Amino acid sequence: MRRGALALIAVSSLASPLAAQSPITGRLAGVVTQKAPARAATGAAVEATRVNPEPVRTFRTTVDAKGRYQFDSLPPGAYELHVTTARFDSLGLYVPDRAVTIEANRDARADFSLPSGEAMRSAMCPGLSLREGQGVVVGRARSADTEHPLMGATVVVSWTELAVDRATLKSNGEERIAAVETDDRGEFRLCGVPTGSLLSLQLQHGDDASAEVKLAVSDDEGVVARDLSLSADALASGSAVLIGTVRGANGQPLANAELRVVGARTSAVSDETGRYSLAALPPGTRMLTVRRIGYEVLETPVELRAAQSVQRDVQMLRVVSLDSMRVVALRSQLPDFEFDRKSNPFGIYLGPEEIERRGKVSQTADMLVGLAGVTVTGHGDNARVSSVHGRTGTNKCVGMRVVVDGSIQSMSINDVPPSAVAAIEVFPQGAFAPTQYSIRGSCGVVVVWTHASRRRPASPSGTGNAKGEKKSSPR
Repeated sequence: MRRGALALIAVSSLASPLAAQSPITGRLAGVVTQKAPARAATGAAVEATRVNPEPVRTFRTTVDAKGRYQFDSLPPGAYELHVTTARFDSLGLYVPDRAVTIEANRDARADFSLPSGEAMRSAMCPGLSLREGQGVVVGRARSADTEHPLMGATVVVSWTELAVDRATLKSNGEERIAAVETDDRGEFRLCGVPTGSLLSLQLQHGDDASAEVKLAVSDDEGVVARDLSLSADALASGSAVLIGTVRGANGQPLANAELRVVGARTSAVSDETGRYSLAALPPGTRMLTVRRIGYEVLETPVELRAAQSVQRDVQMLRVVSLDSMRVVALRSQLPDFEFDRKSNPFGIYLGPEEIERRGKVSQTADMLVGLAGVTVTGHGDNARVSSVHGRTGTNKCVGMRVVVDGSIQSMSINDVPPSAVAAIEVFPQGAFAPTQYSIRGSCGVVVVWTHASRRRPASPSGTGNAKGEKKSSPR
């Protein structure tokens, strides 16, 4: 009996210290949202710092796709909460901190709301009254050779503004250009740029100029940060290296994607794991283009430095999902082309016979030479198709959109070899192009039909692909 009692006493004495070691904590949860429109603020992180009692401790977590965050186990005490986002950090802005008390075995809550696009514009451009439809681009200019700020440099922004003549209902695209100088810290602010338009930015300093960077500002975000850099070495090669992985919308690796840095001599193709490597690149702000059949052409800016390797993973979006199509019937030659030619009098149509009469050409752009309302400049990848308006042909809108086999592509017309072309539709005025091809503010549309399109099944609508598959979001 005594041995059993002693055993019970021993067990009891061990259980008490173990129970004392169990931490007593509280919980904290909340949501980080955007003010207008109310939506989750993805990519944000929440830091909880216990300031009392000492020692000071910091806990960190990230928000999920719905903007929610949660700390399941925080020691009791007084905390300061701090929200960070990569976008706010790049703009030099911060969300006011919050104080919260965590009690043992209790739940606490703290929600955060990020400023709206309107508030962001006001913060970046104080004293200016920017209305809806106007945004801001801010950034810092640096030397790619020394990393020093470039003061007194010029940042040029350009975009195409579409105007419609009420008398003739004809649309004219006019190029707008604005410029600002960087301050003594190399910083710049472009206040009042149009939102929803494709902007082209270039850094100029002395006789040097960076590559043109494409971006857009939405009304919701209000402000976009974009740093620029350039090198005094204007050669098309250098010692910079760019590596990364190409993935599809679902995250799967994409092989056979072609990658090229604009202005550089080298190119690469992704392997079966989606990996790529581009070497001998010039330093500075450059544009990386990624192309793969069946996917939207991707253009993204990269910052390259001499003798350094930069990693940039990219994700591509499919243009057409054939799995969602329903085969109803097979039709004869080029049904979509014939439908447009019969129903839309505003286009210029080059059928198979006309394509054959034009004979052999070295590039597809040459097939458009001599067409009314259209002009072609450049050669190869640099070829540009522009629409020309006005009696004297002085109103030019550079950069007509190219559509291949009914799928909107942001690509050069010469990416389609002449031997593959079966027919071409040209709409110099984008406002009068078929709705499945036109995009607000475009300079016009060139629709190229290849021989492969003749084997496509017809859709019930009589326009080839399903409506939802013909149109992709403009970039």
